[in-house]
Amino acid sequence: MSLDGHSYEYVDPQSGKSSRIDVPMRVFSGRYYQNLFYLLEYLGIPSIERRFLFAFADDLASITKYYFFHPSNNHRLPIICQRTPGIFGFVSGLWTLFKVLLCYIWFSIACFWIPPRVRGRKSAETETMKDYLARLRLPNFFVEDYMVPLFSSVASSPHKLFLQFPAIYLTDYKRQTHMFPHKTSVTMTILQSRLMEGVSVVYNAKVTGVEPLDNRLKVHYQDLKSGENVEVMFDNVVLAVNPKQTSAIYPPTSQVMDKLQTSDVSVVIHQDYGMLPEGSAQLVEDTKSELIAMEMKLDPTGGKTTIATHAHPCGILATVWPGDYDFVDIDPKKVLHESRFVRLLATPTSRDYLAALFRENVAGADGETLKWLNGDDGVYICGGWAWDGFALLEGCVWSGLSTARSVGAVLPFKPVERQWHK
Repeated sequence: MSLDGHSYEYVDPQSGKSSRIDVPMRVFSGRYYQNLFYLLEYLGIPSIERRFLFAFADDLASITKYYFFHPSNNHRLPIICQRTPGIFGFVSGLWTLFKVLLCYIWFSIACFWIPPRVRGRKSAETETMKDYLARLRLPNFFVEDYMVPLFSSVASSPHKLFLQFPAIYLTDYKRQTHMFPHKTSVTMTILQSRLMEGVSVVYNAKVTGVEPLDNRLKVHYQDLKSGENVEVMFDNVVLAVNPKQTSAIYPPTSQVMDKLQTSDVSVVIHQDYGMLPEGSAQLVEDTKSELIAMEMKLDPTGGKTTIATHAHPCGILATVWPGDYDFVDIDPKKVLHESRFVRLLATPTSRDYLAALFRENVAGADGETLKWLNGDDGVYICGGWAWDGFALLEGCVWSGLSTARSVGAVLPFKPVERQWHK
């Protein structure tokens, strides 16, 4: 559910006045984002602690039928765990809450003390989340109605595909964020500008190819304004794009890139408050939290998908969902901005191939010898997906630091190492 901070035109729903605001949307917490914290501290980028209230609803429920409200890191007791009104619903809700609490405690203990099977770590194969959760004997109601909706929104993945992710991604994320506060940078715009200080940047350019030539690299790109084709020579090239673009720009990477499954993720910034549960403003005020409403809808490809809406305190809503289809009902007149980006759909196989690509999988990927490894010919791969974990901002920082060190740069701080086989 993370977005870059941008400036948007905000219309106050009561006064009707409009103004420009910066919306900080990157959310991070705990040791999981340690390299990002180091980077923010080095660049002098402030961050602030935020508390969230997660609201759960399914596709059969109306906007008044949100069945569970859960404060982030349990900063206060859950407010509602109820699917039906009246005294019966209240008693049933208490019983459900008790069961959810027990399941959550057991799941948390397991993440710390019952590690998933991982290829290269005393195991011949990497366990999927589906298999791992089944081994823990967690009941389906907890997995399908509470755990998967929450964590699949972090990974921007449909539920059925999320359950095919390597289980180690989930347990690592849980262990390293458990009971740590959520934070956001004050604005990502400052971070981006400071990272670009002193760097020559060419805009409106489409890179079409990278070609090794005489121990250097020729980069081909097209000026989108003039249509002119341009060639520039470099010593090293860093491809910080998605797997499909990486394969197209530098074909030697296609042996791995073409095997990675990706999905489009839709992001809409808007002011359609019908996406929020009834009475949410009072709930947010009572709990001093920011609301993230998660509604489960039937996925056109099968199973369910979580539609997550973050209600920012300034009045702007950010709704995120995976898929290359439009099935979320947002009033187009209230849309401020919309975009799509590509997110990796991880599997144990994709993890093996990436580990081999980054020279960290001694067992290889399905026994296949890779013809190109990261760094060969002076070409490097970076991105949120280019590491051993969820495709999140920490992956961008880790892979960027790894590449910088490989080309001989002096790092301003000692990064936290993350390897596939420790």
